[in-house]
Amino acid sequence: MRLLIGIGAGLLALGTVVSLHGPVALTAPNRLAVLSASAAIFPDPDPQDYSIFKEKIPVAQAESTLPAQTLAVAKSFLGTPYVSGTLESKGPETLTINLQQLDCWTFMENSLALALAARTTAPSLDSMQYFVQKLRYWGGAIDGYASRMHYFTGWLLQAEKSGYLKNITRELGGIPYRKKSDT
Repeated sequence: MRLLIGIGAGLLALGTVVSLHGPVALTAPNRLAVLSASAAIFPDPDPQDYSIFKEKIPVAQAESTLPAQTLAVAKSFLGTPYVSGTLESKGPETLTINLQQLDCWTFMENSLALALAARTTAPSLDSMQYFVQKLRYWGGAIDGYASRMHYFTGWLLQAEKSGYLKNITRELGGIPYRKKSDT
């Protein structure tokens, strides 16, 4: 087990990405800050995942904006095996990091978490794990299977609330659409 004591916070709006709710702007950490009063403890990484992490950080750091960093990391995953259900396991819910195999959700989530980690003052696998946990679990807290987000709309809303994304649909001329139910 390793101890995480703090990584980047501060927010700065950058770029755009298309989502189910329309375009959103990615935001990025730009200063060192302590994340919480209590430190998070993460499991020791798989050596292959750690090696992949170390390869991806310079890929992200070669770009200047969070959207460009996220896209560069995503492109660097080309050729990585697609495996469905990479987060499903027996036993209690734990933070799973698997950079050797991805599904559609972990592909997107790991790309953003790696880009966010690369923007911290001292990128580490702990910082990436922190961002994955903040992105993957309601309120960033692991409390069983139900605490993991299972719908992308929830993921988008929490990422926006956490400051990682900004919905810019209205800024681009979009209008809200609410489907009326006949029931």
